[in-house]
Amino acid sequence: MSTYNKYYIKGNYINVTGNQLVTFNIDKANVSMEQTPHEGLPPTPAETEGPQTENEEPEAPYPPDEVAARVIGQLTKLFAVQTQWAAIYRVMVDCYGKSKKINDFVSWVNSLNMPESKVWKCNYQTIQKALTNNMIGKSFNEWKTFSPPHDDRNFRRNMTIASQLVKMLTKEGFPPISQQE
Repeated sequence: MSTYNKYYIKGNYINVTGNQLVTFNIDKANVSMEQTPHEGLPPTPAETEGPQTENEEPEAPYPPDEVAARVIGQLTKLFAVQTQWAAIYRVMVDCYGKSKKINDFVSWVNSLNMPESKVWKCNYQTIQKALTNNMIGKSFNEWKTFSPPHDDRNFRRNMTIASQLVKMLTKEGFPPISQQE
């Protein structure tokens, strides 16, 4: 059984197992760690073996909150109904890696500085209501191949917003990073 702890720290700490001085700097969800040898302690094997390279994937080009706020704020001006927040939710979850938890998404949207979104308030109920629609509840990737009935204005409205969001974020330099099924 593993135990996970959250630590909210900033300062200098000695990494006892590695005999190194470790400086943690936490800025929101970004954590940076600098390691420098601690005076008076022998060097660690990592220090004596030279630099090591890891085969890490590059970090996904997730749009910063400022960009997301500007783009989403512009799109809310096109809303015809409040349930169009589901289109924003679907794209941000399926294409940009936002949490699937609707409450997390709503909290994130409401933390953005978007005066435009005050007309169409983002809340759990309106997103959940829209997601009960058979197609809107599916991934955005599936939306693109769906041919809705001519009278399905709800889906067409959401598809317009979702497509515009992807287009605008791509234009800002943030193409979709994933299209989860």
